[in-house]
Amino acid sequence: MLIQRMDWAQARRMTKRGPKPPPQSRRNTRRSLDELLQQARKNEARALTRFERKTAAVQKYAALKTRRDRKLDTRRKIIAGAIALEHMKYDGSFAAAFQELLDRFVEKGPERLLFGLAPRPPSPNP
Repeated sequence: MLIQRMDWAQARRMTKRGPKPPPQSRRNTRRSLDELLQQARKNEARALTRFERKTAAVQKYAALKTRRDRKLDTRRKIIAGAIALEHMKYDGSFAAAFQELLDRFVEKGPERLLFGLAPRPPSPNP
């Protein structure tokens, strides 16, 4: 097997491609008004879709945050109530004050029964 030596110029000529076509730039091509309007409508539809998608994501995260905040608030109330009810066992004056607050602010019948309070008499309508 014979290996031929070749110079760089000969190698370049062998790998040289044909002439490049002239670059097609958008500046040289003129689009009609209908084409421009159609492209603008496509761009508008694409932007509107993106906007709606992002708005939906923002609403989703806002709803998640609201739900998380409500859960945390409920948890705080449960813990604070448990502490108050436990403290009532050891401090008589606190128990009396807390019982008075419950009697004053708990109005619904089932809730009053839950705390062992007497049902309120119906209020006379003016």
